[in-house]
Amino acid sequence: MTTTRPTTVLRRRMIQDLQLAGRGERTQEAYVRAVRKLATHFHQSPDQLTETQIRDYFLYLKNDCKFSPSALKIAHSGIKFFYTHSMPREWATLLKLRVPKHKTLPDVLPVDEVQPPPRRRPDPAQPSLSLDRLLVGPEAPGRTRRWPTHPTEAISTRGSQKPPSGVARPQPELLESQLH
Repeated sequence: MTTTRPTTVLRRRMIQDLQLAGRGERTQEAYVRAVRKLATHFHQSPDQLTETQIRDYFLYLKNDCKFSPSALKIAHSGIKFFYTHSMPREWATLLKLRVPKHKTLPDVLPVDEVQPPPRRRPDPAQPSLSLDRLLVGPEAPGRTRRWPTHPTEAISTRGSQKPPSGVARPQPELLESQLH
């Protein structure tokens, strides 16, 4: 994490703890910023603050600054991380704060937009394609498959070998004219 601010021992320790916890660079920046703003608010080092001050700060963010739930959650997570990993404190205030999930209502749509679109009916002028009309060769309807009657007729048709004369292809083929 690159910063232009002077790195204090506490900040360096917090960054190292964040790295050991596997937090991403943007998360590290957000958490360090949250602790820095806490210290700036009280004009004190964060290791000198009391639990009452932390509680008052969260109330300040929520009630006075009107932080959104997501912004409040980031601030809480950063400060909680600092006081549980970098400068361990067992403060109930860090466990009490519950940030509600941000819920938004969907746009209300008029009834005509909610109904399913009308079903498209097939055009009677266009012939429908069916599997029976597309198959040709030994798999086509009304045709019987010719199976090899002698072991020499069952030679593989893969690669450069040619099938023996009279052996039908096992795969059905599509007629080019029937696709258009």
